[in-house]
Amino acid sequence: MVWKLTNEEVEQMKKIGYSDFAIKLFNEKVNFGILEEPDVSLTTTNQNGHIVTLYLKVEDGHIIKDAKFQYVGCAALAIFCAVATELAKNKSISEAKKISVKDLTEKVGNLPKNHLHYPEFVVATLKETIEIFERRKMLTIKEHDEYVHFCGLTGKELENFSSFCSVCSKVQECENDHVIVEHH
Repeated sequence: MVWKLTNEEVEQMKKIGYSDFAIKLFNEKVNFGILEEPDVSLTTTNQNGHIVTLYLKVEDGHIIKDAKFQYVGCAALAIFCAVATELAKNKSISEAKKISVKDLTEKVGNLPKNHLHYPEFVVATLKETIEIFERRKMLTIKEHDEYVHFCGLTGKELENFSSFCSVCSKVQECENDHVIVEHH
């Protein structure tokens, strides 16, 4: 069963300043979830402890074909993540890097005033995710096995370690650092 806002919750969100569009994005959970086999993903945390994980699927090396997110925080954070992922879809990497705080706030419309710091956090996460994608190293399987990652483990060691710590930020950075280009 998928959770939806009650009519009372919708009215409360309107009363405190959420636009109809923002409520719809939140209620329909636009782009919320895990993207299977993303080309890049990143988890970031802001100074208030809110967390965003952004997943991007890139086609032909430069077109964002799909984008999803997960979050820990309030509805406003989810709303800005939904807008950012919608704006990034079907854009080239260079176009997506130009998505701005203004783009997000104009698209969302009204929100409670104390939630306006989220667009900066979301845009920064999107840009950092794209930067990770652009910096990846192309490695053969042999190179991957010997490659020393950010965390200090070789690729071979990391394969064994990551099954125990798949959410570790250092392991995630390592996994985002490269692509294996030789599959045999």
